[in-house]
Amino acid sequence: VLARDGLSTKEVLKSSVMPNSTTKLIALADGREMLLWLDDDPNRTDINRSMLYYAIRSNGVWSAEKAVNDDDTYDSDFDAVYQDGKVYITWVDLQKNLAQDTSLEAMLAQTDIVAIIYDAATDSFSPRQLLSSGAAGSEGHPIIALSDTGTRASVIWQLNSSADHTTESGINRLLSAEYDGTNWTKGVSLYETEEKINSRRHSL
Repeated sequence: VLARDGLSTKEVLKSSVMPNSTTKLIALADGREMLLWLDDDPNRTDINRSMLYYAIRSNGVWSAEKAVNDDDTYDSDFDAVYQDGKVYITWVDLQKNLAQDTSLEAMLAQTDIVAIIYDAATDSFSPRQLLSSGAAGSEGHPIIALSDTGTRASVIWQLNSSADHTTESGINRLLSAEYDGTNWTKGVSLYETEEKINSRRHSL
């Protein structure tokens, strides 16, 4: 994982992370920075190993890496935004710890979309919130956005009713969940189609 200091200096925060790992660097208002990335947890079984990590850079020094939410289940595709002292994070999580011989189709059927809020002032996370409504299928590609005031947030993601990773079979839906400053709603359908919904993001 590389973190850039200014325009030219690269700093290696961690080496030998999982291939093609997504990262996100967020500037906090107090001058610190938060880096989010996906990597393997060597203490887990192979199929459950992917976990969402973070580290904080303060006064030029990176903290030790920590889990955003260590529930012993596979984490995947994530997004995050910052405003008014809080980092709003959403990602693909699995409903349970999986057996090593679980098929891809069965794994996809266990996907959920979750969200959590990091408070920079207290250096703490809110409880993890389940946004998925329990509909059958696979869920992925979450994207989060904030209102201008930063008091409301929306997460939009995709659901495939057949848990088909190609999204070429079944019904494809776009779902949305809202945060009103206090509580998250469950996901509701915004749009559905039998056609494939293309995305540049990936989940599993």
